[in-house]
Amino acid sequence: MCQQVLLFAVHELSAQTVDAFRALCASVPTSFRVILFFDAERIKERDAREVGGQNVLPRHESDWRAYKKVSPYFRRAIPGNWDGHLIKAGAQVGNWRFLWYMEYDVRFSGDWSYFFGAMDSSDADLLTTTIIRRTNIPDWPLWKSLQPPSGVEMPAWNGTLRAFMPLMRISAEGLRCVREDYDRGWTGHLECVLPTVIYQNRLSLEDLGGHGEFVREEHRGRFYRNTPENNWLSPGTFVFQPKLRQMGSEENMLWHPVKDSGMRGWYERDTQSAGSRVVARIRRAAAQLLK
Repeated sequence: MCQQVLLFAVHELSAQTVDAFRALCASVPTSFRVILFFDAERIKERDAREVGGQNVLPRHESDWRAYKKVSPYFRRAIPGNWDGHLIKAGAQVGNWRFLWYMEYDVRFSGDWSYFFGAMDSSDADLLTTTIIRRTNIPDWPLWKSLQPPSGVEMPAWNGTLRAFMPLMRISAEGLRCVREDYDRGWTGHLECVLPTVIYQNRLSLEDLGGHGEFVREEHRGRFYRNTPENNWLSPGTFVFQPKLRQMGSEENMLWHPVKDSGMRGWYERDTQSAGSRVVARIRRAAAQLLK
């Protein structure tokens, strides 16, 4: 049984991303299996295999629909819906104790073995960053997406949680509970529905660093900083925005998002796609008028 599987999620194979993947593979503990978790709609499998060899796994944008219903807050797909991808991947990669998910633009200004070694003593079912209760950030806009199953009362504000998860680890039991509760009808943006489901099932959550309520004392103030009360989580080292061209010089800290200058995030790609669809509709309508 592989103790820990790490999914390194990519939608582009830039030189910076490939270097980050290879550096990660070279420095993780021997108990880890690192998999290139690639967007099959943007990356060809043969190109993925040139980087990851046999340790590659495709994902498709529509996969999540088999595991999670659409939230009424979003008219179509819920942005950043990789929790459905995670459920599918968890069933594809064999037996494991913990499943890590890391986005391509996460960096650590130290040796990854040091970071993962520090996490080894944690048995938390969800280990990630910026775990915070709704009572502390009541105006966060994506609370509106959170919806329990029909007939189930929305938990009190101190029982609904948000987490920031470009880097996260979930236990086999945690992912099983998420799958079952999504099947029951829980939905919403993954940053609130996933930690809320874990918490409501009385499973354990741990913040891997920072200064929040859920961090253990020996990790307090370590590994990352951000500002949970700000929707962008800025300022800090591990934030939603702004983009970083490179990680900072402070040692043994997590940095996000570190992107090539020409690389776009999912939110920028979705916006561009929406604009392209509008242009296409206008062109089709104009063509009909000219017939």
